[in-house]
Amino acid sequence: MLSAVSAVITMKVQTDATQVKLPLWIHVGNAAIAYVKYLGKAFWPLYLAPVYPHPEFSISVIAAALSACALVAVSTLAVIFRQRRPYFVGWFWFMGTLVPMIGLVQVGVQAMADRYAYIPMLGIFVIVCWGAADLMESWHIPTAVSAVATAAILLALGIALHRQVSFWTDNLTLWTHTLEITEGNYLAEDSIATALLAEGRADEAFPHLQRARALRPNDPTATLDIAAYEQMHGNYQAALEGYAKVPQFTRNPYWVAMARVNSGYAHYSLKQYDIAKQDFEATLNVQPGNSPAYRGLGLLAQRAGNIAQATEDYQRSVELQPTPVGYLLLSQALELGGQAEAARAAQSQAARMTPHLDDDLAVVKQLLAN
Repeated sequence: MLSAVSAVITMKVQTDATQVKLPLWIHVGNAAIAYVKYLGKAFWPLYLAPVYPHPEFSISVIAAALSACALVAVSTLAVIFRQRRPYFVGWFWFMGTLVPMIGLVQVGVQAMADRYAYIPMLGIFVIVCWGAADLMESWHIPTAVSAVATAAILLALGIALHRQVSFWTDNLTLWTHTLEITEGNYLAEDSIATALLAEGRADEAFPHLQRARALRPNDPTATLDIAAYEQMHGNYQAALEGYAKVPQFTRNPYWVAMARVNSGYAHYSLKQYDIAKQDFEATLNVQPGNSPAYRGLGLLAQRAGNIAQATEDYQRSVELQPTPVGYLLLSQALELGGQAEAARAAQSQAARMTPHLDDDLAVVKQLLAN
């Protein structure tokens, strides 16, 4: 069984890590490469991923230059043929509507986002549909041949689509595939770790967290999760050092509150009760509805002999976030306060929420033993 802190720590992936400010030429180069990649994926949906990491200073200048030349050449041909082939307007639709998704103004950490490309791709499909009809007419291709060719293309694309959909069965499968087809993807490492942690496979998750932090040292997710791992294994000082870094890497109040409340439980385990109380109160200043912070304050109040205050804090905790551990703590506080019937009701509520009540009772026992 994990230590008592497992009842408190929650680990998720986020994307608001501090970004490196890049020069304009990198943004333009990445945009040119992204245009070409979008085109490739339009014709053959292969190596699709939820997130494509930005190459930053490792961008290939040659690939960027060749991509830019190709785009200029196609745009020139589209202008030349626009009178005879009006459907070439689809190229300019593609180029124009894709501008928000090519990273000229960088939002997030991705180099491109093909999940947003369905509207720009309409321009390419206009060219393909009308262009194919023109070609078949000018080359006098029999209808039967064109029908067979169309069916074959649709079948091939359907097979490719079916394969891509198979990667979205669960988080672990999706992000493992993403890691296989992208390079330097710290978000994929974070997400694999999160999926493994959700399955209770913390030791398997830890190497992914280490690689995520190696790829991006200011990654708040990996920093928080590694600190949580250290806390679960009783390395409280290492955990506290990690939690102290999180506010340096993100201003997101959720993550700042998470680091501060976990820090409170680390201090609580070290029997540094005054500092733990400061952490819990600071958490509530950042995030007033933080259930684990109220639970921590309840533990401190109960330890000080203030059962009424502990009961109030536990009650507030389960109101904000009902958990078996929260109800079990509330139950024993009510019992100590002479409210036997209410205590039994709280314990019954805990039992209804989990088939593993003995595990939660062990967590409560460990929390109260500090």
